[in-house]
Amino acid sequence: MMKAANGLRFNAQVCGALFALVMIACAGRVAMGAVDAFDRGAWQNFTNIDMVMGLAAAGDTVWMATTGGIAYLPSSESSQPTRLTNREGLGDNDLRFVMRADDAAIWAGGLNGRLSRRWTDVAWSTYPFIREDAGIPLNAAASGPDGFLWVASDAGLHKFDTERNGGEIKETYTRIGAWGSSEVSDVLVSAGRVWVVGDAGIATADVTDPFLLDPARWISWTSVTSVRTVAAFAGTIYVGSESGLWRLEPNGANLGDGTWVSAGAAQTHVDDLFSAGDTLWVATEKGIALCTNGICLGPPLSGTLNRRMTSVTRSADGTVWFGLERGILRWKGGDYSTTEFNGPLDNDIVDVAVGHDGKIWCVHPTTGVDYLEDGIWTSLPYVKLFVSASGPATSVDIAPDGKVWIGAWGGGAFVVNPANPQNDWTHFDTTNSALTWVTDPGGPNSYVVVRDVVVDQAGHAWFANAFADQGVRLVFNDNGCWGQFGTSEGIGSDNLAVLYALDHSVLIGFGNSGLAEYEYPTPLCVGSETVSGGGRITFRNTNDGLPSDQVQSILVDRADSLWVGTTAGLVQWIPDLRRFFNVPLPADAGLSINALAADAFNTLWVGTTRGLVTRSSSGATEFFDQVTSPLVGNDVRELAVDDQQGVLWVATGSGLSRVVTGAAPADNVEDVLAFPNPFEITFGSNQEVRFNAPFGSQIYIYTVSGDLVIDIPASQGWDGRNRNGEMVASGIYLFVVRGPNGDYGRGKLAVIHRL
Repeated sequence: MMKAANGLRFNAQVCGALFALVMIACAGRVAMGAVDAFDRGAWQNFTNIDMVMGLAAAGDTVWMATTGGIAYLPSSESSQPTRLTNREGLGDNDLRFVMRADDAAIWAGGLNGRLSRRWTDVAWSTYPFIREDAGIPLNAAASGPDGFLWVASDAGLHKFDTERNGGEIKETYTRIGAWGSSEVSDVLVSAGRVWVVGDAGIATADVTDPFLLDPARWISWTSVTSVRTVAAFAGTIYVGSESGLWRLEPNGANLGDGTWVSAGAAQTHVDDLFSAGDTLWVATEKGIALCTNGICLGPPLSGTLNRRMTSVTRSADGTVWFGLERGILRWKGGDYSTTEFNGPLDNDIVDVAVGHDGKIWCVHPTTGVDYLEDGIWTSLPYVKLFVSASGPATSVDIAPDGKVWIGAWGGGAFVVNPANPQNDWTHFDTTNSALTWVTDPGGPNSYVVVRDVVVDQAGHAWFANAFADQGVRLVFNDNGCWGQFGTSEGIGSDNLAVLYALDHSVLIGFGNSGLAEYEYPTPLCVGSETVSGGGRITFRNTNDGLPSDQVQSILVDRADSLWVGTTAGLVQWIPDLRRFFNVPLPADAGLSINALAADAFNTLWVGTTRGLVTRSSSGATEFFDQVTSPLVGNDVRELAVDDQQGVLWVATGSGLSRVVTGAAPADNVEDVLAFPNPFEITFGSNQEVRFNAPFGSQIYIYTVSGDLVIDIPASQGWDGRNRNGEMVASGIYLFVVRGPNGDYGRGKLAVIHRL
C-alpha cells in the first residue's frame, strides 16, 4: 500500500487502478489558459451607440460620445466604427461629451461621474467626481491655460489640474454670479475668459482669476434660461437654448451691460454649436441651421434633414459631422449621408436567453426584442407594435424544441420560430389562449399582463398572468393546449413576479407574499382538452426565513439546491431544517437580488442592483461592478448561462456583457482539462484550479509518485491544499476524473508555489 500525501490510505486496488489511468498517455496533454473574471480579455460588452451625445474631431477622425460608450471613425470609412466601453478602460459608458484637448488628449465624461483621459490606444486614466457618495453627471469640458481642464457638471464648474498628482480637482464653483442653480451644461474658454451656460442662464469670468469661488467675480445673465451650449464665432459669443439661438450684443466697454438677442432658430431646441472658419454650425431638434456672414438661417437647412441633431463638429478634411438620435450624419460640399450603427435596440435590457442555435435573445422594456447572431443584431418589429403602447416587454425563454417564448406587460405573449423569426410567429392574447385580461371597465378587456414566461424540460410554457381578472394567476401552454390555475387552486395573490419551472411543479415568486410551489396535476392535457382538478400548493414567507416577501429571483442549481433572491437579500433553502438561511454577500453588492444563475461548475452568479457576485461551492465570493471590472452596468437585471460556450450573459440597464466562466464541460471525461495550468500559488490569491468535467464528477489529485493529495467534487475547484489544509509544493501533479457514470479520465497539472 502507498501512503497518501495527507496521511490517509486508499484501498490498494482502487488506488492502483486510478494511478495506472493517470500514467497512461499523460505526456503531451495540453491545458487551457487561465480564466480570470477580472481579466478584460474574458469580457465582451454590447451596447447601443446610435444615440450620439457629443462629437470631437482629431485630424480626419471623428470621436463620438454615445449612451453606450465612445466610438471613433475616420472620415474616409463608412463601415462600423471602433467601439470602446469600460472593458477597454473607459470610466463611463453613458457619455455626454468627448473633447480633444490642446495637448491632443481625448477626454470624455457622462452620467456616472467618471472623467476619462485617453493616453494611448490601450491606456486610459479615470477620475471620479463624487457628491454624497454618488457620481456627479459630467456634461462638457474645455481646455484652459496652464494645463487646466474646465469641466461642466450638474454640481457646478470644476477647475481640473491635469498634471498635479496625475490629475485632480483644484476648485469647484457652485455659486456662479446671480444663478440660482449650480448646474452647468457647457463650458467655453475663449479670449481669456471662461463662459458657462445652464438652466439658470449664462455667466463669464476671467479664466485666470484666482478668486472665482466668490460669486461676485462672475458676470451673469438670467434673461435667457435653459441654455445648452456656447461657442465663440466672429468675435461674438453665441449660445443655444431650448428657445433658440442667441448672441451677445455689447453695450459699451462694460461686458455686463451687454444684452442677449435672438439670432435665429426661434422656439427651437438648440443642442450644440461648432464654429469653423466663416460658418457657425448649429445642431437643433429640427435639423441643421448655420450662420455665415452675420446671417443665421433657420432650420432645417434642407427639408430632407428634418431630424434632431444632438451635436456637431468638423474634421480636418472639411467633413461636418452631426450626431443624431439614431446614428451620425456626414455633410461635405453640400452632399450628405447618414449611418446607423448595428447594436442592440437600446441599452436597457431586462432579460436574456441563449437559443439552441446560438442566437442571444434580449428583451428591452420599451423598444421590444432583438437577437444577436454572428455579430449582427436584428430586431422583431412586431413585438414593438404591442409593447410600445400597452407596456414594457418583460421576459424571454427558450423551449426544448428551440422555440422562443416572449412575455409583455399588457401585450400578452409571443412564440417565435428561431429559423424564421421575422415571419413565423404568433401573438397570444385573450382571443386565442387562456391568458386573461386585467379588468378595465373603460377599455376593450385586452390588456394582458405577462410578467414572466418560463419553459420546462417537457416543453410546457408557463406564464405569470399577473393582476388578471376572474381569479386567473398561472397559465400554461402544453403543445397547443391552453389551461390556467388560480384562486381555486389556492394561488391567492395576483402579484406574480417571477417563475421557475421544475419537472412536476412551478415555483412562484410573488411581489408581496413570498414564495409558493404549485405541484400541478399530470398530465396537464389529454389531446387538446385540459385536465381539471388536483394539484397541491405550499407557501413560504418570512416566517420560513425569507428576509422579505418581495421575491425577485429563483434558482434551483445543478446540485438541486434552492436559492431565492429578494429585495432584502439572498437565502438558501436547507431541506433538513425546512427553513431558508441567509447567504452573506459582499457589502458593496447591496441586498436587492435581481437574478441568479449557476454555471457548468455550479458556481453561483448573483445579479444585484449594484453589480455581479460569484460564489463558489466553498462560499468564496467575488464582486464585480462597472468601476472595478469590465461589467457594462451595475444594475444587473437577468443572467443566462451558455454551457456550450462556457460563458455567462449579463443583462443590465446599461447594455449586455458576456463573461467567460470557464471552459464548456467536456463531452467525456477523457477530454477534461485543468485550468489555470500552470497553477501559481501567490500571496493573497484566492484563485482555484478548475476542471471542465461534467457536473457530478469527482477529481483525485496525486503526486507523480502516486500519493493521493486530495479528492474533491469537480464543481468545487482546488485551492492548492492537501486534505490537511497544507499548501502543496511546486511540481507536477496528476489528476484523475471519475465521471458521474463511473468512467475515468486523466491529466497532469503544474503547480508553481510562489509564497
